[in-house]
Order: sequence, then C-alpha cells, then structure tokens
Amino acid sequence: MIYSVFGVGRQGVAVIYDLIERCGATRVIAFDVAAQVAERLRETLGDRAKLVELHELSPADPAHAERIIDFIRGSACAISALPYALNPAATKLCIRANVPLADLGGNPDVVAEQTRICGNSLLVLPDCGLAPGLNNIMAVHLRRAFNCTAAKAYCGGIPAKKDPANSLQYKLLFSPWGLISEYSGQCAVLRNGRVELVEALTGREELPNEREAFYTSNNAPQSFEYLSQIGLRDYEYKTVRWRGHLEKVLVLKAFGFLSGNRTQDEALAAGIAAQEWLRFDRRRDIDEVFLRVEGTDDAGKKHAVAITVFGNPQFSAMELTTSWGVTIPAYWIAKAAGDSAAKLPKGCLPPQQVVDSKWALEELEKRTTVART
Repeated sequence: MIYSVFGVGRQGVAVIYDLIERCGATRVIAFDVAAQVAERLRETLGDRAKLVELHELSPADPAHAERIIDFIRGSACAISALPYALNPAATKLCIRANVPLADLGGNPDVVAEQTRICGNSLLVLPDCGLAPGLNNIMAVHLRRAFNCTAAKAYCGGIPAKKDPANSLQYKLLFSPWGLISEYSGQCAVLRNGRVELVEALTGREELPNEREAFYTSNNAPQSFEYLSQIGLRDYEYKTVRWRGHLEKVLVLKAFGFLSGNRTQDEALAAGIAAQEWLRFDRRRDIDEVFLRVEGTDDAGKKHAVAITVFGNPQFSAMELTTSWGVTIPAYWIAKAAGDSAAKLPKGCLPPQQVVDSKWALEELEKRTTVART
C-alpha cells in the first residue's frame, strides 16, 4: 500500500512509523520543507527509512500544487499531520488527485471549511487523532456493544510526574496554537439528543490522583450529531490536567487572552513557545496520555474503555496515541480502497461514522493495552 503524508514534524514521523510498522505501507510519499526532516526519519526508522520518498514541497505553497498532485495520485490514502489551519489546502490537493484524506483536525471552524470544500466529491476524515478521534470511536463502540445512551470522555497529555518547579504542571506536547484553539471559544456537548454549546475552560471536575478535567473546544459539532443519530442522548468531552492547571489558565483568560483576539493570541503563542520550562524534550521528559470513555445504558449499568500510555526516548505518548488516531482510519480506508473503492463513502465525515469501531479497537490493542470494564 502507498500512503502520502503531509508534514513530517514530530507528529508526522510517528505517523510514518506506524504506517510502516502496522498499516501495510510499502511506500510513503512525504512532504515537508523543514530542515533536518530526513535526518529525523533515518534516526527513527533506520533501514525502513528507504521506504519513505521525501519531497521538499509544501501544500501551503500554490507553486508546489501541481507537483504534489502528481506525486500523491494513486495513493491509497493521504494523511495530513500539518497544523490544522493548513488542512483546507491539503483537502483541495487531495480532491484534485482523487485521493482520500485523513487529518488530525482539532478545530471546528477548519472542519466546517473542509466540509464546504469537499461536498460529495471525495472521502475526507477530519478530526482523526487522540481527541477528537479515538475518544469518539470509543463512544461509538460503547453505544453499539453495550447499548449505552450516555457517555463521557476524559483525555489528557500531561507530564508523567508533577514537578514543583513547573507552575502550570504542563509541558507543550504540540503546537501552541493547538493549545490556544482548545482553550478558546465554545465546546459542543450532546444533551438529551441535541447538540449544545458550552464555554471552554468551564465544567471543572476533580478527578482521582490529583487530576482535574474541564471542557475544551477541539471536537467539531458533526461528531456529536452522528452520535445522536445512532442513539446516544448525552455525550461530553473534557480535557484532563494536573490539579491546579486550570486556575492558572483562567488568569490568562482574565487578561484577555484565549478570547478570540488574534493579536493577543499571537502574543500568547509566541510567549508560550519562548518558555524553555514549557518545552517538551523526550530525552529528559516522560509524558503520560490518559484516555477513558465511560458509558451508561438505560438500566444504569456502566461500561468503560480506556488506555494509558507513557512516552519513551523515541516517541512521546502524545505522538504515539495521536498517530494511532489517524493511521488506524487511514488503514481502514486503504483496505477498503484495495477491495473496492466503491465501498468508500464520500463527503467530509468524522472517522467514527466511517470506520468500524470494533475493528478500530482491535487495531488499537495491537499497539497498547485497552482496558475494558
């Protein structure tokens, strides 16, 4: 199988690794203009780096479009590991090349734009990652396997241990803009079968082991609409952090950050990126990713699916779990396209609407321990 990957940063390398290890990739056509990308691929993949065909081209550059389209045409699936703002550009390229696309998503406004671009011309799966992504697939599984009508998802990537010197009890595991997007705006929730909106950074809960959870705005409303269609009446997602993190973040919000003001958020993104103590370095830091989706059926019986993953010197836990959230749907697409491309639906659809949840969890179990209760 041939895959194409846009973006070969920290997350893109993890995606390529999993495509080769577990998704039947015989060749990966990759695109990135950053320096030292080839060196990172060689360090991570060793001899398997020869399966990667790397091109110094950017989907964001119109001058590169025709060459990219020529290279990706015939791929079983393309994956965007780009910053979310560039996903519409990747969508346009894939439509022209007639190649299905799965991306990491994470921004509802961008998903809405992709939906307008895509129409019914091609299959595009946005919001394929850890959350949104695996969390929603787990929610579908609880609905279909146990007839759950209510579910809650809790997910977070945090330092594996608390550090008294780290006032936020947090390390930057992805782009500052990704974090700002999550902490801003409104969040979709499903209540009594209807999609409603609540403010990000509200709904705080205290969790065991000195953790807390609160609403963040990374799930597109389309995901909740589909969950409602299959019978979930109530569903919500909350981000998990070490206890005390939210209190500090709300101070930033009180000063006008995280409120949709582009100028202030640009200053915040630059300030976050400049803080050495916030930078995650896999050579010295170990992160933990926690994802748990709890469901309740009409009889009041509870069910849950959960994973806990720790990082290693090769990949952070966030890189690993996020990559699984997009490679598993991409593998599903590639297999379906190999059997018969006519089996693939068209449109901009959340992964849980397309990928069989039971199969996806079986694939996840090939990568980590999945706790089921």
